[in-house]
Amino acid sequence: MADDERELELDEQDAREQDENAALETMLADERAKARAEFSAELDAERRENARLRSERTATNGGGSLSYKVSEKGALSVYGLGRFPVTLYKGQWDRLLANAPVIAEYRKKYNSLLSDKPAK
Repeated sequence: MADDERELELDEQDAREQDENAALETMLADERAKARAEFSAELDAERRENARLRSERTATNGGGSLSYKVSEKGALSVYGLGRFPVTLYKGQWDRLLANAPVIAEYRKKYNSLLSDKPAK
């Protein structure tokens, strides 16, 4: 009879362990679902923010407007002309702007050879 009692006790212990395992698996599944939902919500928020920033960038640069920044080294960068900024130091800007009429005339003279790059 002792063997039967021991076997019954082991069966009961197995049943308790199975119940505990099932409860742990349910909790783990709940935590995974919660984490997925949080991640999905965060990802959606990041996508909305990216879309907002893209539309702001398009609104400021797409219509031909430019933005400017002075670097730590003291150079002036112009953004919005192309993929990369045009960056020159003060003396370079002075020379370029002083030659604006010459550049405009040169542009007119060779207009047929120049390409138009579509706006962003």
